[in-house]
Amino acid sequence: MNGQTLPSPYYLQDDVQYFPSGPEFKLSREAAALKAARAQEKLDRR
Repeated sequence: MNGQTLPSPYYLQDDVQYFPSGPEFKLSREAAALKAARAQEKLDRR
């Protein structure tokens, strides 16, 4: 009403969704894969 953001009338009965925090660096798997590929490439050159 009049530009106000009001809560739902059922906010006390709503179930709370919790999303656990993830790693700070989102591309950790990709970085690990690149590191492994570089290491493998160094081994293949020998």
